[in-house]
Amino acid sequence: MLYLAKNKKVVSSTELSQNTAISKRYLMQIAAKLRDGKLVGVSMGMTGGYYLLKEPDNISVYDIIVLMEGEIRVTNAPDEGVAYLTLYQAFNDLQHRIYHYLSSLTLDVLVHQSWSQCLKLLTDTLEPYYEAVRIKAAQEL
Repeated sequence: MLYLAKNKKVVSSTELSQNTAISKRYLMQIAAKLRDGKLVGVSMGMTGGYYLLKEPDNISVYDIIVLMEGEIRVTNAPDEGVAYLTLYQAFNDLQHRIYHYLSSLTLDVLVHQSWSQCLKLLTDTLEPYYEAVRIKAAQEL
């Protein structure tokens, strides 16, 4: 996906395979899922290949993960008990922050920003969670 976002053109399976170190066979399996999820288009023929169906700033890492792996679930609802409920609330908050971070991390961001900028975005997203957990833990002691 990043290679397609960087190149902004139809990329042959051979070029994509060579530049991503993914075998053609596995690449075709991945591309089929991405095609079915309407993220990647496929054109046939001599000049055929793969291309993004949306602009890179409209495809998030979250979209790709959910399409390829399914919904992200940190935890399910607790069976019972206050301790379980407190833990569930903490993990539920974490799940929302992960969603927010991965949704804000688009292919465009990954193409144009450094890894350190992406990590800063993650830190800025998770820092309030860590602070809330520290406060909650201090209150319960």
